[in-house]
Amino acid sequence: MPRFSETQTRAVRELIGLPRLAPDAVPAVTRVGIDDLRRALELPEPPYRELLSDRLWLGGSTLPRWLLQGNGMGHASQGDVDFFVPDVEAFNDGARSLLGSGFTFRTFRSRRRMCQLCGGPAELIGGLEPDVPFLPPLERFRCPDCGDFGGADAAEMTADRLPRLDAATLAERGLLALELKAPGGAIVHLSAKQVDPDPVRVCTAFDFSVVHFMLDHRDLHFGRHAWTDLLTNRLRLVNLTNRIENYDRMHKYQRSYGFRPYLTTRLRVELRRRLP
Repeated sequence: MPRFSETQTRAVRELIGLPRLAPDAVPAVTRVGIDDLRRALELPEPPYRELLSDRLWLGGSTLPRWLLQGNGMGHASQGDVDFFVPDVEAFNDGARSLLGSGFTFRTFRSRRRMCQLCGGPAELIGGLEPDVPFLPPLERFRCPDCGDFGGADAAEMTADRLPRLDAATLAERGLLALELKAPGGAIVHLSAKQVDPDPVRVCTAFDFSVVHFMLDHRDLHFGRHAWTDLLTNRLRLVNLTNRIENYDRMHKYQRSYGFRPYLTTRLRVELRRRLP
């Protein structure tokens, strides 16, 4: 069943200069104004638009959910929310902006143990039982300079206490993201792993084409095949990012959301899944 009417499909194609709905078709532009798109698709305001700027962007599955208006993917407020930034300074500013806007601190997700108050190395001293099914527990750390913090008292973090991190610290600690809880309860990640001044380059590093969208306060940026596949209900693997996650997500998008994988996508994902 089509997710967009013929009128909506035609309006989007005209906006982005998409000549035809074929697997190899690419649009003439890589961004479109939010308000022009809202008129074409009769969309509500995108989620979190009031927080966005040219230095704080929204990406991930929240955007196709918004574009589809809950038609087969749930509403844009469901699931986790992913923010992105162009540089490290924007990461620090964005973190403080979100905390000052009613978001609650949960943890810094990093590959190496990290003091939540200064960003330095820390000792793991415990943690809470997982309170969100798809996330690890909130851990508590001990820092020789800052003492104990995390776990149950993580929600006490305020914007003025948040450490201002530099690029060296992000690399040294293997920082992946700042994790927060939105006022409505959604889990929020501010990415420290995918930091790039080009929003199209950021979103096209994701695995499947239908999530190759990035939103700032004015424009929706997108990859070469994002609209073609969203409009035709197809699933295209662009980047093999993780063989287990790619396999699980392909089947989730097919079974739960109704996207039909291209044959080449299915073969690449399933072959990679079987490799040692």
